[in-house]
Amino acid sequence: MNSNLFFAIIVLSIAYSIVLFLGLSVVLADSVIATIPIQKWPLDFAFNTVNDNVYVSQPNVGSMSVIDGQTNTVIKTIAIPPNSAIYGLAYNPTNQYVYVANDTGPRGSVAVIETSSGTIVKSIPVGDSPVQVLYNPFNGYIYVTDTNSQRVDVIEPSSNSVIKSIPVGFHPVGMAYNSNNHNIYVANSHQVSSSVSVIDSTNTVIKTIPITGSPWRIAFDSNNGNLYVTLIAANKVVVIDGSTNAVIKTIPMPVFPPYPGSQWSGTAVGSIAYNPLNKFMYVSHMNGQYVTGIDTATDTVTKTIQVGNYPFTVGYHPNNHNMYVANTDSNTVSVIGTNNASTTTPQAVCPEENVKHWDKIVFMVTSPVLAMKAHVSVNTELDIKVLDNPKEVADLKQKVLDFIGVPNGNKSSLKIIDVEYAIICTKGPVDNLLVRSPPAEQALSQSSNTTMNIPSNDTMLNSNVTNKSSSLNTTMPEQLPPQSINGSKVPKI
Repeated sequence: MNSNLFFAIIVLSIAYSIVLFLGLSVVLADSVIATIPIQKWPLDFAFNTVNDNVYVSQPNVGSMSVIDGQTNTVIKTIAIPPNSAIYGLAYNPTNQYVYVANDTGPRGSVAVIETSSGTIVKSIPVGDSPVQVLYNPFNGYIYVTDTNSQRVDVIEPSSNSVIKSIPVGFHPVGMAYNSNNHNIYVANSHQVSSSVSVIDSTNTVIKTIPITGSPWRIAFDSNNGNLYVTLIAANKVVVIDGSTNAVIKTIPMPVFPPYPGSQWSGTAVGSIAYNPLNKFMYVSHMNGQYVTGIDTATDTVTKTIQVGNYPFTVGYHPNNHNMYVANTDSNTVSVIGTNNASTTTPQAVCPEENVKHWDKIVFMVTSPVLAMKAHVSVNTELDIKVLDNPKEVADLKQKVLDFIGVPNGNKSSLKIIDVEYAIICTKGPVDNLLVRSPPAEQALSQSSNTTMNIPSNDTMLNSNVTNKSSSLNTTMPEQLPPQSINGSKVPKI
């Protein structure tokens, strides 16, 4: 389909003076707790917060690997059409589908995968060379960067169709969601328009932030409200104030030697992901063997972790709090157990019949008619806590309608803003835990970023309460190695 897209950028970055960074104060606090063999070319991740699974994209392999997030082993593969150049992934907690960017050319597509069966339920046509996919918890839409079309496509998940195409800069790659203002940040990597585009909740570009050095990936810090952007051609990380959309700091990054046998002479920063538990940004150093950690309290590099060859993407699993690294040229995934994070699977001491799954659903009633029937305020963030069956695909809007006492209400009058999950061990009859309040506003809670209020007579089986607003993009991995690694062809973009 097209030429080397980012190949030229990587060559440019290597053309810079490569000097080994000496005198770096390194704290080897984190460690690799598992190395998972992958069939070939792992590139990107999506994290299923219902069943803990990790989905791994592999271009031109004909399958996608699925890792059990508790045992950190590959448990199955999902068949993908042969020669599919799949890259970015995103998990949608509302319908529990995984959306996969597929650079099939001359026009790209996004495959929609039903996770329990592993079947592709739809292929959505998008622009040229789709790269990253991002779930927006505020409006429930899926965003796709179309690298060669200089745009971001917006997918509405109930119809699984593109509802809008947003023009941005040249060669958009990474994206991140800002849960404070609900904006989407897009890295435009081509040096002609080296910048970050800011898209607001109306799907309009409200600002373009010029940044020299080819922005590549972006992650949002839910603690300080800043955005961190890797610059692939400058080997730096830039910090953007999420409230003013202005660059406030530049963090120089160490340069490491290439991994043994590499055809390149140096490394460049690539992916970035935020761990909200220890408040560190983790950065992959492509063409090397290292991931570094930025302490966001001081914006300095204080961690260095050795992983596999060519760590392309790093992602955060919100359930087990570990960092996952796709080592493209080692055909492995490294799992980093992080500081102050649980690295072992809790042992359940609860009878199976007492294990209950709960959803906290943050929503908004947008119709005055429905709001009046339910005795709630229109266009106000509210949340409810309801039991969930993890073996079934949840109809979250129907759960809300049932709870607020209008089961036959119009689902289009509801907006799902966020979903949080928890697993608890009940000590008494489950009926004692169900909220039986009348369908009035006092039976609901104002939305917040706190954990779920579990009844006091229950104990947590594990701490997998997740907040999509703060953990996404994080997540959300993105893509693209050069056209060949050690002589093996890797799909172009």
